[in-house]
Parts: sequence; C-alpha cells; structure tokens
Amino acid sequence: MRVVTFKLEEYLLEQLDLLALKKRTARSEIIRQAIEKLLQEEAEKETVPKAKVIKTHL
Repeated sequence: MRVVTFKLEEYLLEQLDLLALKKRTARSEIIRQAIEKLLQEEAEKETVPKAKVIKTHL
C-alpha cells in the first residue's frame, strides 16, 4: 500500500478522529472505505442502463 498525503480542514479532521475513536479503527481505514464507496457510486452512475424492449402490434 502506498502512502498519500493531502490537506484537510481542521473541523473535518476532528470529525474523522471522533469517528475513528467511535469505530475503534484507524483514521486511514475510514478514509479508504470512504474513497472505495465514492468510486463505486461513481462507477455505477457511468453504467449505461439496459434498453427496455416494448413489443407492439402493427
């Protein structure tokens, strides 16, 4: 796993730390899960919906 550094507003870091304490997990694990969820949601948006076939009588 690679190390990534980024900037974060202080209030977000405080909320992240509180969540990490509540879940008894590492801050980085919460960030990984959030990124995975976001990427999955975005990938699902890009999926082209299947065409609906409607039978008609001429």
